[in-house]
Amino acid sequence: MIVVDTSVFIDLFFEYNRRRTELADALFKDIGEKKL
Repeated sequence: MIVVDTSVFIDLFFEYNRRRTELADALFKDIGEKKL
């Protein structure tokens, strides 16, 4: 049971990191376009 919970938590953690990275990329691209 603990192993399943841990794997689910890790899946959620990586999904969150991937979404956050995409958001950060979009934000930096938006800032870069405004500077130029």
